[in-house]
Amino acid sequence: MTCSYRFISEHRAAFGVALLCRVLAVRRPGFYEWIAAAPVRAAHAAAEEELATEIAEVHTEHRKRYGCPRVTIELVRLAEGPRLARGVTLPEILGTEGEPFPAGARVQGKALDGASGSECWP
Repeated sequence: MTCSYRFISEHRAAFGVALLCRVLAVRRPGFYEWIAAAPVRAAHAAAEEELATEIAEVHTEHRKRYGCPRVTIELVRLAEGPRLARGVTLPEILGTEGEPFPAGARVQGKALDGASGSECWP
């Protein structure tokens, strides 16, 4: 629907809203509702962008080792509240799909394999 409404918004001066809605088989009132909701969508996008920046800062401060649960706890601890981006995962926000442990990294006195980074010790 959003693509249809965006198309109608871009071409309504040339073809008219009624014709475009009929051709694209969308409700005309739905288009006007979408137009009216634009400020709310913009506010949500701005809030998610701000949250993504805060998440990235927390992640970087902790040497990029914090995952979603610990980042959430850190945001709550910082009195930011449990705000989470809707439908977005931490790797998407940070632009990574997870990085392996660097060569030579050690956890509890045990060397980590820099190639796999998937080993876990109790």
